[in-house]
Amino acid sequence: MQKLFIIPALLAVSMPIYADGFIDDSSVSLTARNFYMNKNFYNNTVNQPSAVSWAQGFIFDAKSGYTAGKIQFGADMIATLGININSDNAGRGMYVVPSDDTRTWGDVALTAKAKVSQTELKVGALNIMNPVFITSPARLLPQLFQGISLSSKDIDNFELSAAYVNKVNHRDSTDWEKISLANTNWRFKQQATTDAVYFAGGYYKFSPQTKAHLFYLNVDNIYDQIEGGLENTYPLTENINLLSDVKYYRSRDIGDANGGNIDNDMYMANFGFQRGAHKLSLGTIINSGETAFPYLYNSEVGVFLDTWPNEFWNAKEHTYSIRYDYDAKAFIPGLRFMTRYTYANNIHTTNNQSLPGGNPYLLGGDDLHESELDFDLMYRVPEGKLKNLGFRIRHAISDNNMTSSAAIKPTRETRVNIDYTWKFK
Repeated sequence: MQKLFIIPALLAVSMPIYADGFIDDSSVSLTARNFYMNKNFYNNTVNQPSAVSWAQGFIFDAKSGYTAGKIQFGADMIATLGININSDNAGRGMYVVPSDDTRTWGDVALTAKAKVSQTELKVGALNIMNPVFITSPARLLPQLFQGISLSSKDIDNFELSAAYVNKVNHRDSTDWEKISLANTNWRFKQQATTDAVYFAGGYYKFSPQTKAHLFYLNVDNIYDQIEGGLENTYPLTENINLLSDVKYYRSRDIGDANGGNIDNDMYMANFGFQRGAHKLSLGTIINSGETAFPYLYNSEVGVFLDTWPNEFWNAKEHTYSIRYDYDAKAFIPGLRFMTRYTYANNIHTTNNQSLPGGNPYLLGGDDLHESELDFDLMYRVPEGKLKNLGFRIRHAISDNNMTSSAAIKPTRETRVNIDYTWKFK
């Protein structure tokens, strides 16, 4: 199957490229990223030493334009290289460098694409971002999926997409693997793998300020998921906006239910007040049903709460968050700051399905809680010779009252990355 996706990409690359747009509308860039991550398990210093990853990465991204004609063709390529500088205990939830002794790793991925009007077909390596399926960019190298995608903007105010995906190349790996279910803290029967993932859905813009979306995800023989949401920006004055983002996810096991019982309804709402460079947001997430919220292993979830050490997806968990953002463009263009505090309670673990020894109290039982305090400082040089040079430092302090057997432990986590992008075209 993998050869099936590579062949059309090679054909597209070898086709005549003198056609209008193929080169003129192309883009070529190289990003050098130095990434450091430290997880200090401060309540488990004896049994759980700190995990550290420090690595250098390179991401070469080349995208062609399209040939002329009613049916237009193009090709994309992404090549990655990671170099492990210094890492200890990297297998403990880091996903930055390979967990074995590999010092360098990387890959080359190709995508063939065709376009008719505003409808685009892609075959090969895919980069996807929607409420039910995300290609994670949150480490040294990007995650990639392999499959076929179709997107369209031909209908006014609609943005539609669908895809079939069967393999993943993780952020800390060079191998194309089967996609699997995340099974943190033994929530499900097993970390089940699947032969296929499908999704379809889209966005509808009622106005430039209001957007609705509806998506369906099918992880073959594990679970399916329906997501619906509404995002709105309401201007009170020229400088003040009220922001709202509400979503609902319904997840159930399907087919052979290889991951075990999956029964989760997740309701979330985030409301913000933005005045100039300042934004204050209040959010909540309510999990109901018999199980935790399911998601794909080593991936992310398309919700407003993108915390770092914690997940906040446990069974019956209730989460509350307050966040402040500041854009210092009036004083230091390119500088941004964010801080956020998140607290959650009502965590249930006794129904987790694959607890070692079948011990329902291994993680501490029910009515547990967790919290996280985050700081995020970003700066990107906006102009001059160092334009496209970026710095980012993130620090999180997380806590919970689960036992030491839990996979997610009280942690002080620091991430630092320095990026520089050369744009050749």
